[in-house]
Amino acid sequence: MKELTVGRALMSNPRFLMLDEPILGLSPLMSQRVGQHARMALKLASRACLLESGQITSQGDAAKVASNDYLRESYLGG
Repeated sequence: MKELTVGRALMSNPRFLMLDEPILGLSPLMSQRVGQHARMALKLASRACLLESGQITSQGDAAKVASNDYLRESYLGG
């Protein structure tokens, strides 16, 4: 059902789409198909925000956010 929701959201060609844990609750097979490709998303995005426990801890130019040492270690695997 979740993939249907994401598909419906994308059909409207949004300028902005915010997803929180898009693979949570999906089967392992579907999780691999959908995935959370943070590195790719940061390469495609112009701006990015890092949310931790509902608080914005980093935001701005996507390349600058991606170069943040804490973010790379914590979320992108170093």
